[in-house]
Amino acid sequence: MNIPTEYKNLSAIAKASGTRLNNWVNRSVGKKAIAEFKLKYPEIDCPLVTKTGKGGGTWGHPELAAIFAAWCNPQFTAEVVEQNAQLREQNELLKEKIRTFQVVTPAQIAAAMDEVMEVKQMAHQAEDKGIEEVELLAKCFYVRAIPQHPKGLTFEQYLPHWLYSMSDRTDIYPHEVLEEMTIKAGKPIPYQGKVLKHGCSYVWIDA
Repeated sequence: MNIPTEYKNLSAIAKASGTRLNNWVNRSVGKKAIAEFKLKYPEIDCPLVTKTGKGGGTWGHPELAAIFAAWCNPQFTAEVVEQNAQLREQNELLKEKIRTFQVVTPAQIAAAMDEVMEVKQMAHQAEDKGIEEVELLAKCFYVRAIPQHPKGLTFEQYLPHWLYSMSDRTDIYPHEVLEEMTIKAGKPIPYQGKVLKHGCSYVWIDA
């Protein structure tokens, strides 16, 4: 199972404070914290994720990490709380970009050039990539690839090709999200000659 990017390394917190994670998880204080978390966030299936092997350990949702850090040592709490605040701020900025990032007209595309890398990074760091986040990433690829595209190619025309080229990148984009977007966007036009490539995204046009 992939570890969500915002999850905190509980094993590292335990090691730094000289405690054992199992002592918290298996005691009433940890069991209660985890149970209350599951009641508060029933949509989150795995508030704790364990990775075995080299570089392994246990990671937890930021809220659980803050509770565990406070149990280990109060000095860790301030750092975790600050990180959580930064994450909330990033999520709000991402929501704003999803709402306002426009790439329809040539003027909007030109205006978006300078912020593409920032928007792309924000979308990649999203905890759970849904259709809105993946579409935002597709728009970033679209803007960056404009010089290689035939004049007048719209985002709606570009999107099916981008989705096709990303269909095997389930390490980055959730398969079910790509599948749903592909159904809505339709199939790419058949290969007819010239292939334009920008990074990992392809667009087929008449030769």
